[in-house]
Amino acid sequence: GYCSIGCIFCYVNRGIRGYRLTCTTVVDPYYPEKIEKDLNKLKTATIAYMSPFTEVFNPLEEIYHVTERLSEVFTKKELPIFYLTRKIVPDWGLKYLEKNKYSYLQYSVNTLNIDIWKKLSPSASSLDQIFKQISNISKHIYVEFQVNPIIPGIVSLEELINLVEKGISVGVKH
Repeated sequence: GYCSIGCIFCYVNRGIRGYRLTCTTVVDPYYPEKIEKDLNKLKTATIAYMSPFTEVFNPLEEIYHVTERLSEVFTKKELPIFYLTRKIVPDWGLKYLEKNKYSYLQYSVNTLNIDIWKKLSPSASSLDQIFKQISNISKHIYVEFQVNPIIPGIVSLEELINLVEKGISVGVKH
């Protein structure tokens, strides 16, 4: 479906078929139960990766609680959780990350420039909010940056170096 962050560079939101053109975010409200059923058939699993294709803390989470319910399923199965996000992680999400020492959080951040950040990812949390959350949680939750995409002519090498230094200063580990 459509990702509510609305990043201008994202291939997910550039689809030309079906509901993608409507800019409508959709969820399967029964997805956690389907995943739990599938996991029950497996002999082994390694990590719960949420999500490479859309924002896991999208506005529909407040209604359907799909990410929260998935986190509960994965925690019951003792699987580490990996959230990839451009949003502030809610308290319940942080609690699930803390339940498994191999769980971690990855923020997708590709610039320190506030104006460019807002243009690239219009509905993402502010950089100040993200850095504040990292600073508050990085002593007990492993936090990484994903610098993606690097857009030549918009994001410079110097800015990337400053971004890495800023991340290190607030507790980003990788």
